[in-house]
Amino acid sequence: MSQFLDCFSEEQVTGILRRAAASMSAHTSLYIMEPCWDRQQYETAAYCLTMTSLYFTAMANGNSKIFHSEDSDTLRRKRRIESGGNFRRHRTRTQHLALREGRLKNGIPMKTLVLIPHYNHPAAIARVAQTMHGFGLDVLIVDDGSREECKPVLQALISDGIRVLYRPINGGKGAAVKTGLKYAEEKRYSHVFAGRC
Repeated sequence: MSQFLDCFSEEQVTGILRRAAASMSAHTSLYIMEPCWDRQQYETAAYCLTMTSLYFTAMANGNSKIFHSEDSDTLRRKRRIESGGNFRRHRTRTQHLALREGRLKNGIPMKTLVLIPHYNHPAAIARVAQTMHGFGLDVLIVDDGSREECKPVLQALISDGIRVLYRPINGGKGAAVKTGLKYAEEKRYSHVFAGRC
């Protein structure tokens, strides 16, 4: 299984591995390859994997994450399957905040911006932006020339402390991302996590 189990919740992973174990003989080996966020050589790689957990939570299926190495250890998982135990949960919020409160190796403080290009998805943008903002992250929405009916939703998000930049005409995701990256550079953010909506 290569980068497969991180697509599921711990309860689903337990079920998948129990079924796999039930189908294995004494001569079967099961290899699980997962990119554990705490085993990365570079802080940037660990940070990117942690932000992928935020993507899974807020924008994808809502229940999967990148695992801590203790959760991903194959023998430990097999032992817990046999004993009927559950995995210990390292919450995405805890993972993120541990990195967010740290510093880069050159001593520069981490300053993170979540950049969300937006075009005509008012319901989705509210859910995604509020979820990200709830993790204590700075959120920037770049509205790429959306319809007028989107503006009340964006104004409400501004009232909640979320930043919004408006592009007068639709230029596509690339143009919106460039606008956001220019803002991030001006405000001296060290990391930008770009999603879409």
